[in-house]
Amino acid sequence: MKENQVIYLLLGAVLLSKVIIGFLIVHLLRRKRELKKERTKLCASNEQLEDHIAKIEEQQKELLAAENFKLKILSLASHDLRTPFQELSMLLEYVDVLQLDEASLKEVTSSVKGQVGVSKALLDNVLVWTAGQLRGNEYTKVTFSLKEQVDQAISLFATQSKKKGLHIEQHIDSSQAIQGNVDIFNFVLRNLLSNAIKYSDIGGTVEIGLLGDKEGMLRFFVRDFGSGMDVAVLQRLQKGELMESKKGTENEKGMGLGLSLCQDLIARVGWSMDIRREERGSCFSLLLPLEDAKEAPKTGNELFYRNN
Repeated sequence: MKENQVIYLLLGAVLLSKVIIGFLIVHLLRRKRELKKERTKLCASNEQLEDHIAKIEEQQKELLAAENFKLKILSLASHDLRTPFQELSMLLEYVDVLQLDEASLKEVTSSVKGQVGVSKALLDNVLVWTAGQLRGNEYTKVTFSLKEQVDQAISLFATQSKKKGLHIEQHIDSSQAIQGNVDIFNFVLRNLLSNAIKYSDIGGTVEIGLLGDKEGMLRFFVRDFGSGMDVAVLQRLQKGELMESKKGTENEKGMGLGLSLCQDLIARVGWSMDIRREERGSCFSLLLPLEDAKEAPKTGNELFYRNN
């Protein structure tokens, strides 16, 4: 009898130990799952933290690049704006002392006039760009006629184009309109047209038009058939780098800031610029989202793609 009781007690102890071990195993498995979940969350948090750190570092790089860009712009502008006024001041101060004859005086004043003209264009560009910096990303969108803006720009550069005997062809319908910031558009248009005239040969042609791009973008282009550019210059322009302006086909001067300022401004409104080196001359295009068009542009136009 006592032996049976001992056996029963041993069996009970074994069963109890198995139950306890079972509970321990279940608890350990549950804890393992919880630890795995916590580790997964911790890994996700670490990844998010790394992403945030990467974004912050990228933003710091962008801010530093933007700050350096602004400093370069202001440094170049302050230097280049000072030169013509120093020459003008010197001319006015010593004109009586030098006692220049009429021909020499005309030559000197013509040179100073040219310098002042270049500086005025630079000042206009810097003022528009500075206004954009102060405005941040707040830009008013309006619907405006492309042909109307192009006609005004052509009229603005009538003297320069007439002097070189240029023929400016525009392939824009009067019904074509764009929704966007008209001030930035005109700023870009003036710079592109100015460069096209500057690097065109005497009696050459400048083409202006709007096409539906193959990638679903609007392509507003200004093309010249002049001196063009080499590959190194093209690559630097595509990167938006500041560079010294090359003299035009008739030794026209410039400061080399216009395109850089254009690229900085259009990036703020979701536009971009495409620069191409053609067999003859260059083609600069302003790329806009297709939804900004208020009248469908032509597509597959041979005018633009014939030399590509």
